[in-house]
Amino acid sequence: MSVYVEPQVLIAGWRVDFLIHYPDRASVESKLNRLIVECDGHDFHERIKAQATRDRSRDHLVQY
Repeated sequence: MSVYVEPQVLIAGWRVDFLIHYPDRASVESKLNRLIVECDGHDFHERIKAQATRDRSRDHLVQY
């Protein structure tokens, strides 16, 4: 199984830390699933309520 990892990908106007593409084994077509990985934490983000709200908005935007 091949997995492809792309760092710093722009999706829906937001830059995500990693986008991982992996095969859908249940599909007869060569369809790839996608997984978004965000590395959040106080070391990399401000510790304010507005940042937490923005992060939650991004999370909801990319869920489908």
